[in-house]
Amino acid sequence: MRGDPTNNTAERALRHAVIWRKLSHGTQTDHGNRLVERLLSIRETCRLNGIRPHDYFTRLIEADLTGQPAPSPLGASPT
Repeated sequence: MRGDPTNNTAERALRHAVIWRKLSHGTQTDHGNRLVERLLSIRETCRLNGIRPHDYFTRLIEADLTGQPAPSPLGASPT
């Protein structure tokens, strides 16, 4: 929300990651940290663009298996 004087928008974007970290006790390695950062970033990008993360990851895996370029999580329609 533009012009919102609070940080509620940012807090809502981080809420899922904070809850996940609390429940799972985080990761044990830097590699695990990078993986979780990337997965949660893609999840939030999908959410903001009205895409189900499961659908995006399915298209991503299908593209990889068929040698196609990775689809964008920025709201582009599936091909």
